[in-house]
Amino acid sequence: MARQKILFNIFLFTLGFAVATLWQGFKSRVYFRPVQRLASPDRAHLAVLERVDNIDFNFRILLDGQKIYHSPDFNPNSSLPFRETLLWDTTGKLLIFQVTRRQLFGYDVLQQRVLSGAEVLQAKVATPTEMEISFEGKWPGAK
Repeated sequence: MARQKILFNIFLFTLGFAVATLWQGFKSRVYFRPVQRLASPDRAHLAVLERVDNIDFNFRILLDGQKIYHSPDFNPNSSLPFRETLLWDTTGKLLIFQVTRRQLFGYDVLQQRVLSGAEVLQAKVATPTEMEISFEGKWPGAK
């Protein structure tokens, strides 16, 4: 009887471990994971870029907790450098989403609307300053 109880406990432990392992693998394939969090220059808004690697790649953007964008499918080729990033424009009013350094999506935070394709392409994005990046090394070409 004691042997059966020990075997049953080993079985339960093994089953629990297998379920937990499978759940983590399933979750990583189905759930979006955060890629970037970016506060607006005035710190009034927080944008979050998320990505899911499933059959295809997809991106989702949340602004102040509300979904404002869900991308169409991207080629699931993990050897390609997607370089996905969120940037604020130079006015701090437009949120821009870039993939491979191409401006793909934009959102006007003040008017709470999605930008047209032409507006997205016209937006001038702000480059983060060296101070914002807080790089402790030496930039190539810097004196």
